[in-house]
Amino acid sequence: MKTKRIYKVEFEEKWSYDRTAWIQDSINVLANGDAAAAIKKAKKSVLRKTFFDEEHKRLEKVTGFRLLSVDTIATADI
Repeated sequence: MKTKRIYKVEFEEKWSYDRTAWIQDSINVLANGDAAAAIKKAKKSVLRKTFFDEEHKRLEKVTGFRLLSVDTIATADI
């Protein structure tokens, strides 16, 4: 049996449009019983976030990631 866990990863992200401000957020991640894998998945996902700023006609993206906490919210043996 494999143990699967859902982790809540809390972090701060920095966007390209504001190089000084850190914005707090969180994401739920499914991982194979390993918090380190959950953090890696969360970071990869967060660093892919983008949006198009219509006013300035440019693509904005997340440029920084700081981990705040990681907690297990569910566990299942499959």
